[in-house]
Amino acid sequence: MHLTPAPVSRAVRALETELGVDLFIREHHDVRLTAAGLALCERAAEVVRHADSLGDYARSLGYEALAITVGAFHLSPPTVLDRTVDALRDLTTSNVEVQLVEPDQLPRRLAAGTLDFALVNPTSDCAGLPYQQVAVFDYVLVMRGDDPLAARDHIDWGDLARREVTLPPDTPFPSVLNNLHHFMVCHSVTRFDRIDSLDVAAMASRIRTHRTVIPSLSLEAGGPWRVFDDPAFAVRPFGEPPPPYVLSLAWSPRAPQRWGIDPGDILAAIAGRNPAYNHADR
Repeated sequence: MHLTPAPVSRAVRALETELGVDLFIREHHDVRLTAAGLALCERAAEVVRHADSLGDYARSLGYEALAITVGAFHLSPPTVLDRTVDALRDLTTSNVEVQLVEPDQLPRRLAAGTLDFALVNPTSDCAGLPYQQVAVFDYVLVMRGDDPLAARDHIDWGDLARREVTLPPDTPFPSVLNNLHHFMVCHSVTRFDRIDSLDVAAMASRIRTHRTVIPSLSLEAGGPWRVFDDPAFAVRPFGEPPPPYVLSLAWSPRAPQRWGIDPGDILAAIAGRNPAYNHADR
């Protein structure tokens, strides 16, 4: 669910309070459904099935959607999102709208057909969906402008062996951030500071006030990442960079036929517009 146990437990207890029954038997090393939980689970599954079928039912009515919908996360690099939208507008006369969605919801909404296209980080959630890599961004290390590491041309992992490295919360990007964390641990980085916010401005403030360092997307990602393009900060490449941040365009299986657009044409248009795509052959 891309969540820590605490909010899940709170949500379950709130549901139990609302329904007026206990749904789980909680023991020290075991959690199982009560009789009421088993009965309600069957009904709940039926409700979910009906909810998931609403999209197909709506489309069966024969009314055409007003716009092509492109899903993205609010931190999706705008250099890629804008070019994706522009490519679609060049290839069709239909309106193109952007919907900002939590990353873990993007594959599900594509599969349900409530999104036509989306910028995603390929994970197991994308299994069964067609997608193609469209951009690759390297990680860089950001620090205060007066940090001793700012004098280096690049950062070696030994430079961080005794430093505290700030990372954002691992939701809603568990696979991406877990891979980055694992890579750093394997390269002798052991001290981590977790910040509760995904807001890039909050990360910048953390660097200034705590004199920490933080891995960031390269400045070519644009948008909020440009906050580090300021003399108060220093941005340095890694001598041995972590696995890069990969962004792919995924689409609903129904979208090409529905809108009469060949995904290959979209990808070619994005590639022509997007310098970051040229890194994808590494």
